[in-house]
Amino acid sequence: MVCLVNFAEGDPALYKEDLYAIATEAQLFLLRFRMDLTISIGGVHHSFPGIAEAYREAVDAMEYKMVLGKREIITYDDIRIDPADNHRFGYYYPLQLEQQIINWIKAGDGEQATRAMNEIMQRNFDKPVGSPTLAKCLIFNLAGTMVKAINEIGDGESSVLGGNPLWMDKIIACDTVQEMRQELLALLTEVCAFAAAKRDKNVSQERAETLRRLTERVIRHIEEHYDDSNLSVNSIGERFDLKGSYLSKLFKNETGEGLPDYINKFRIDRAKRLIRDSRHSVSEIAKRVGYNEAATFIRVFKKYEGITPGKYKEMNGGEPRIIAEGGNG
Repeated sequence: MVCLVNFAEGDPALYKEDLYAIATEAQLFLLRFRMDLTISIGGVHHSFPGIAEAYREAVDAMEYKMVLGKREIITYDDIRIDPADNHRFGYYYPLQLEQQIINWIKAGDGEQATRAMNEIMQRNFDKPVGSPTLAKCLIFNLAGTMVKAINEIGDGESSVLGGNPLWMDKIIACDTVQEMRQELLALLTEVCAFAAAKRDKNVSQERAETLRRLTERVIRHIEEHYDDSNLSVNSIGERFDLKGSYLSKLFKNETGEGLPDYINKFRIDRAKRLIRDSRHSVSEIAKRVGYNEAATFIRVFKKYEGITPGKYKEMNGGEPRIIAEGGNG
């Protein structure tokens, strides 16, 4: 809506005061009806062509609603850019800081990333008058930072951005930088949460893979040294630079079976093969599977099989070994 105000001859300084007073009165009136009104004021001109010029100035001033916010009275004199004021033709967002934000996002550190983005926007938007175009550029640049971080994380299509294809449209549709800022930070929170969840998942997968490889190495070590009577939970722990009890716990988490049980079961399995396929005595078999004492071997065998080694041999078609003794006399 456009309002053309015609003044009688007088002091130009008073014209501006009167225009501001009219704008303020209009805002207060509409506020009674809970209606927000942003007013922009062009310059004062003294000819009919000046009407078009005043309109253009008011439209230019209205663009700064994005930077200054709604419910403001914005005059063209307030936003007129001085060519000598070089800082208004750029904004602060160095590449080094962007890389830090990307790293924080990838780490899922939403607190650090949000603080950094807030500081950047505060540093750029707290200028007396910032360019709306540069404000948009900065917002889109910050959004682009999140896209870069998500692409580096991977799974972009299934990420929070991939699942929300209109996320940029929501930012563009905002009327003010403050609204853009809120949308941007809300999106940043979602992106950091996604990154944190993916990081935790990757860490869990890495730990699971590490545990799987460790378990395979322990099993291979047992297979190669089961006949060593010194093989124990502690000796295996020393081999892999871990405390024996802790290694046994890790092993059980992966296999569902404690390390001592696995060692004994593996030895008994090898003993059963020897009992079925050889004529060795119990004492010989015990030593060949890592037990110095036959009594210990028999006790462990019965614990896991429910029967003695001799009974197992009989049940599998074996015959007891006969030792003949004689002499001349």
